[in-house]
Amino acid sequence: RDGQRLVLAFSPVVAATDYVTALPDSVARWVKHGWSSLGTDGFGRSDSRASLREFFEVDRHFIALAALESLYHRGTIALETVMRALQDFGIDADKPNPITVPGDYWRDRRKKEAP
Repeated sequence: RDGQRLVLAFSPVVAATDYVTALPDSVARWVKHGWSSLGTDGFGRSDSRASLREFFEVDRHFIALAALESLYHRGTIALETVMRALQDFGIDADKPNPITVPGDYWRDRRKKEAP
């Protein structure tokens, strides 16, 4: 029945959590189109929530980027829009996957960036 499924025809859905992506993924089957999950997958390497969200790519910039990427894959926006967002948000497209980097990588990087 139509009422048993959440249908969002034009809007991407981005579920972001400070916990494992399994949590938002558990409701994905009720969303008909455009689901993206962002989460930390249980690795606590950060000294604050803001650092955690940036490190694991679940902060406001990555949420917006996930929505834009979903719109791009639907053909709603151009790739240039996604690429401009990467630049505007200061996201390094070559940044290593946070799950695979050694724990000291980001700590050392932050020390170098500190004034």
